[in-house]
Amino acid sequence: MSGGSYNYLHTHAGGLEAQRGEIEEMRDRLDGLASDGLPGAAEAASQTRAILQHFDQAEELAQGLSGVWRAVEWWDSCDGGEDDVREALTEMLAKAGGPDGGERAGTEGPGEAAAP
Repeated sequence: MSGGSYNYLHTHAGGLEAQRGEIEEMRDRLDGLASDGLPGAAEAASQTRAILQHFDQAEELAQGLSGVWRAVEWWDSCDGGEDDVREALTEMLAKAGGPDGGERAGTEGPGEAAAP
């Protein structure tokens, strides 16, 4: 099969938040309701703001994975190969920085300590 093994996921890395505008409007509306004293509206607005922040974080992560997703999709579609995936992974790790490929702080598993 040629192309589309994952519906071209790598091309959607920047489109994870199609409803951002509506969610921002909802946040603003909830802020207004909170100002009017509606019980629970301030908490709902706060949680809506948290969703928007998570969108930003997810977007950043997806952008960093776009090349890897493309390489894996093309390999699985027989349009690329393992070498392409290895290269994309190497590039991803290099962009993340650090000698270990840029492991993010705080990602240690249970009972594991961060490397000195």
